[in-house]
Amino acid sequence: MVRRPAFTALTLLLTVATGCPATAQQLTRVVSYHDLDLTTDSGVRTFRHRLTHAVNYVCRFAHAGNGMLKSENQQCREDVAAAVKPSMSRAIEIAQARAAATQFASR
Repeated sequence: MVRRPAFTALTLLLTVATGCPATAQQLTRVVSYHDLDLTTDSGVRTFRHRLTHAVNYVCRFAHAGNGMLKSENQQCREDVAAAVKPSMSRAIEIAQARAAATQFASR
């Protein structure tokens, strides 16, 4: 039986502001990882895959209908991915540290 470490935070939020500042709206996408084992390559890969899909979603729908250029969409994806990267890395680090502490304590 594989035991997964408990997490206090099980989701990441991706948010993109749209429109001009006076009429700005926010589009948010929740990315859950409570079902993943972030101590494995497979779990991390799945987590990154989910984040990539969420980034594409928020950038595609944040600017839908305003004629956003392909280069603007790419810039949006890069900006959102960069914004969420520290949270993603921290979630992975916490999972791995907890797993290491659990393994050490069981010796």
